[in-house]
Amino acid sequence: MNIVDIIHAVLGDLNIPASEREWVINQYSEPWRKYHNLKHIERMLTQLKTDYLSLYNDPFVAYAVIMHDVVYVPGASDNEQRSCDKALDLIKDYKDIDGNPIDGETIDLVKAIIMATDHKEKSYNTTTPAIIADIDLVGLADDYCTFVFTGNDIMLEAKCSLDDFVIGRTKFFLSMLNKTPIFQTPKYQNLELIARHNMTTWINAIVQQLVTERV
Repeated sequence: MNIVDIIHAVLGDLNIPASEREWVINQYSEPWRKYHNLKHIERMLTQLKTDYLSLYNDPFVAYAVIMHDVVYVPGASDNEQRSCDKALDLIKDYKDIDGNPIDGETIDLVKAIIMATDHKEKSYNTTTPAIIADIDLVGLADDYCTFVFTGNDIMLEAKCSLDDFVIGRTKFFLSMLNKTPIFQTPKYQNLELIARHNMTTWINAIVQQLVTERV
């Protein structure tokens, strides 16, 4: 199945109406979304399926992954919270095949997964949110050329000046480099050195460029 079919299947299994499923797909299909789009969700779900099939098969875990960037305003500090609010609203009336409503533990799990992707905490209370947070960051350990091109996509998505992008990107990278470790779960800690190298190389290149321009 392609990513659109997967979204329909996952959300459909949770009794989310077709109109709301289409809204989610349309959100990620906005032409200005160059990074936080269907491709990003597909990559995360593929990684989850490859590394943690049992979690992928949990409809509420897959749902949280799908919904974690559904509300995205470049530069806003509350994207994850607003995405979480929308995710919880769509499942508030869910009932299983026996007519039982969604339980508090599941609601807490969906919320924890989505909020973990803001990457503001150095550690997480449960393993599943940490796994999803790590998967959200695997692009930091792409080959350096892909890593740079991803940054270009994020800049285009943000519709900001180059100077503002460099400032914002540098702040984000420094926040990541200050985390020990960046990747919270053992499965992805082999990516730690690569991610640190990529971010450090990018920052050093920016600094070198600024020095050269001032000489």
